[in-house]
Amino acid sequence: GGIQPVTDTPRILLKNNAASISCKTDGASIAYQINDKGFDKNHWFIYSDIPVVLKKGDRLSVRAIRLGFKESEKVTVVNK
Repeated sequence: GGIQPVTDTPRILLKNNAASISCKTDGASIAYQINDKGFDKNHWFIYSDIPVVLKKGDRLSVRAIRLGFKESEKVTVVNK
């Protein structure tokens, strides 16, 4: 068997209470949670190139996955 590739860790650009998220892995889907939840703690929102608006103190967690690849590491930032 071959070695399963790993999805690149997403990058977060936080500016003026809005987070733009990117991933170097072509075709990867990016998912995010605010304050450790989507609609609930097991739900993740799908990122669609529209910046995520955050309130002061919000914690944004992001991960990426591409079909056939291992999931990326999770990245978390706090909007200060």
